[in-house]
Amino acid sequence: MSRLVHFAVSLGLRLASITALALGVFLKDASAAAPVTITIANQGDAATLDGHMRNETTTQMIQLHIYDRLVVFDADVKLRPALATSWTRKDPTTWVFTLRSGVRFHNGEPFDAAVAAWNLKRAKTHPNSQFKAYANLVAEARAVDPTTLELKTAGPAPDLLTNLVQIMMLPPKYVEEKGDAYVARNPVGTGPYRFVEWVKDDRIVLEANPDYWGGKPAIDRVIFRPIPEDATRAAALVTGEVDVVWGVAVQDVPRIEAQPDLRILRSPTQRVIYLSFDMHRKTDSPGVGPGPNPFADVRVRRAIYHALDIGGIIKAVMGGSGAQATQFVTPPIFGYNPNVKPLPHDPARARALLAEAGYPNGFAARLDCPNDRYVNDAALCEAVAGQLTKVGLRITPNAVPKAVFFPQIDRFETSFYLAGWGTLDTGATLSAVVQTNDPAKGTGRINRGRYSNAEVDALIERGRKTLDDKEREALYRSAVELAMSEVAWVPLHQQEMILGAKKRFSFKPRFDEYIFAHEIRVAN
Repeated sequence: MSRLVHFAVSLGLRLASITALALGVFLKDASAAAPVTITIANQGDAATLDGHMRNETTTQMIQLHIYDRLVVFDADVKLRPALATSWTRKDPTTWVFTLRSGVRFHNGEPFDAAVAAWNLKRAKTHPNSQFKAYANLVAEARAVDPTTLELKTAGPAPDLLTNLVQIMMLPPKYVEEKGDAYVARNPVGTGPYRFVEWVKDDRIVLEANPDYWGGKPAIDRVIFRPIPEDATRAAALVTGEVDVVWGVAVQDVPRIEAQPDLRILRSPTQRVIYLSFDMHRKTDSPGVGPGPNPFADVRVRRAIYHALDIGGIIKAVMGGSGAQATQFVTPPIFGYNPNVKPLPHDPARARALLAEAGYPNGFAARLDCPNDRYVNDAALCEAVAGQLTKVGLRITPNAVPKAVFFPQIDRFETSFYLAGWGTLDTGATLSAVVQTNDPAKGTGRINRGRYSNAEVDALIERGRKTLDDKEREALYRSAVELAMSEVAWVPLHQQEMILGAKKRFSFKPRFDEYIFAHEIRVAN
């Protein structure tokens, strides 16, 4: 071989080696930079993507990837800055918030104090808003300058911050130009993810916001999949079709734990699963039919409470998951009343109360429930109805998709229903669930049984205006105790959150039940 040929061959080999090395580095970098997609399976789809229109966990969990709030709770239930970086209370009725500068909505519209004031007004006054009870504390919102927001309250409002956690920020110009119906399907926020598409009852797709003020999330693409059936959701995780499952049924836990690349995460939550009644109508209540409404009689409500073996239901239906609840507020939330005890399981007492109320042979009624919203909700519905037959009641369980269930009970087209509620703010909870239903004031928004007691209302109102923590807590506890003495609802259990996930995704279960993709980290 000539020297020239040898040199050419040697050079070619060295160039090939360098090219291969460079290509290897390129492929390694490309692999490291490969976008990460996570698919999260929920029990159901979002009801709307307008951040002011539906106060329900699945809907809000999806929305809160798109929208921001002024302040937030972190995973440890501590208040943290968000679009507001700091705040002070100038006097008992005046708060001043300093807002982040330079924040823009996903469509480029700027966020500022005037935008925040507009959102508080919309959440308070829109006829379809489900956040009036939270925004109602704000009597006046004023933009002092682009980054300074002044809020005036009608009276002292010690719970203002925890109420503001519920109010999402939407772009005013976009909403006013496009209209409510369009916004409900095509959301724009300032949050960590941008909206891509919504195929109803199939998927909602979001992509990371590279300009997010909190930094671009580690997860590049999020797909929310509604899978109502518990077993199907678990199977989707096992087969790799999804990466995280919200609401694993107890019976599916062993199947998931048996997989080497999967794990189960558990956490107590603030959510209480409960029974409620039509306490408003005296006659002709839907689900009961013509004639007297038995649920308007407190003796009937007490009879139902005594008839239920709630511990047995937790064991049989929930597989021991969760703890028996005594009220709407759960420990360790401010306002929980440790003196309120559940009525004991006592079928004989239940029959006696029914006879005393004029129903010695029981009565027939329909029990309305969702079948895709809470853990084992349809099975709970069946179990409650079955136990009530033992005291002579003829209860027909009616478990339907949440898309049917919630509009039905919002229209008060029910006499007896099973639902759940959870929030970290006792004042807002009592205002929404216990206080007299008054659309003009925004109270009793979730009080679909229309329980009403003027003394309870007064205690709640006083509590929401009392700055002294001990006095405020005493007022809330008194309101809870009085409402429970009238069996305004029958608390069943404090729901435990059971999640299933691939081990490569690391996150901490939250007490508020949310899964946030921007809080998830990915293992190498």
